[in-house]
Amino acid sequence: MAGTARLEIRSAHDIVAALSSADLATRLAICQAAAARPTHVLAYGAAAGVDLVASFLAAAEARDSLLYRKAVLGALVHFDDPRVVELFRQVLLSSSESDILRLAAKRVALDDTADSRRFLRERLLNESNALRVRCIAGALASAVDLSTAERLRSMVAGIDRQEAVESWPRDDAESAAYWGKELRGPFALHARRLLQSAGTRADLIALLPSWTGSSDSDRVWLLAWGCRLFGSIRPPDAVCSMLVGALNQQAAPVLLAALRWCKACPSAVPVEVLERHSTAANSELRLAALAALPVRALDWWQVACTDSEPAVRALAIERALPICDVAGTFPKLVALMEDSDWRVRAASARALSQSGAAALETARAWLAHSSPQVRAGALQVLIDQGQEAWLMNELLS
Repeated sequence: MAGTARLEIRSAHDIVAALSSADLATRLAICQAAAARPTHVLAYGAAAGVDLVASFLAAAEARDSLLYRKAVLGALVHFDDPRVVELFRQVLLSSSESDILRLAAKRVALDDTADSRRFLRERLLNESNALRVRCIAGALASAVDLSTAERLRSMVAGIDRQEAVESWPRDDAESAAYWGKELRGPFALHARRLLQSAGTRADLIALLPSWTGSSDSDRVWLLAWGCRLFGSIRPPDAVCSMLVGALNQQAAPVLLAALRWCKACPSAVPVEVLERHSTAANSELRLAALAALPVRALDWWQVACTDSEPAVRALAIERALPICDVAGTFPKLVALMEDSDWRVRAASARALSQSGAAALETARAWLAHSSPQVRAGALQVLIDQGQEAWLMNELLS
């Protein structure tokens, strides 16, 4: 045979001998020859009553060398025989090697029969191994009759994400139902990433029916994605209803995700829904609810002076300042500057700094206060107000 310097092939026996040779180079050479000229090789017939296809199939079972096994499969892919198709189906179900999986999926797809098409499509939808699904999706890429479920699985687990984004159906109830399944299936993370990278508000709205059957994790993701999509824009009523439903949940992660969206868009839900969580025992929930409430919804000074959580007290100070009588707040800020938590003291100093010129005389007077925390806060206020020269003069006089 031309181009096989290591080989002298005169019969089927020579081919079988080369396949079982102790010399790896010889075994690789016969595989390369068979891949290059499969019809010519198979024309040698059989050896000891065993046809050459069966001999190559037996060689494919070798496990001593991955390189040799790939070479045998690389030859077999060119053989037109039902036994070869069946081998590659089994390889597709069992191998973990990407090169072998791609080869197997390609060979099964080349067997353009109803049985092979059904096999690949069933594996596409039922397989949980991402690499295997990608290889099958690649082999089916040219198919024009894929179902909605098959198209979406190929998009979610496939390689060409840009093509997927451009071709998935929009505002389609059937498509949305399958997206819901993908978000609960083995490729949920892939589906989330694809939707986050290119999904639209319309896509989120289409997914609303899947909310009922979703896990807490799915709901948290959907709420976070919705918050990014809509931001401060009030969403449609159907989305607002989902938010209200989320705020009636017991799971803290779902509540937090919904409250964070409400902070970005307070008008999305009624105030009384948020108020229910403003006194929650869970301080993280309480903080998120208070951050989402309209600024005039509460007596913020009452919260600042009484809440047990320092982060809540600090938030209340910040929210109180825009709606309060500046001069009337100074006595309250003195008390809060003596708080045991630095966050509350810092928030008090910032509030005084933001009071403008009206705070200067108060801050100067507080430099002589008996509390070191109040003196430190007053110093920060004066620095924030650009009073360094006055401070230097005061300290040096």
